[in-house]
Amino acid sequence: MPVGQKQHGEKCKPNWSKVQGAKGMVRLGQHEYTGRDGKPRTSNDVARYLDPVDTTPTYGGGKKPWQK
Repeated sequence: MPVGQKQHGEKCKPNWSKVQGAKGMVRLGQHEYTGRDGKPRTSNDVARYLDPVDTTPTYGGGKKPWQK
């Protein structure tokens, strides 16, 4: 799923033209597997996509510092 496009509770419908410059968050896990040489290895894996959080700062009265 392209970053930042999935909303909570909806199915994945990627819009690939909006991927470049997109932002989002995931929870990473580790995937263990056996390499071709027989040695155990690990790799990162997306465990869960996190819902977007509004990080817009708010100021007194909900106005921006330059607004009066």
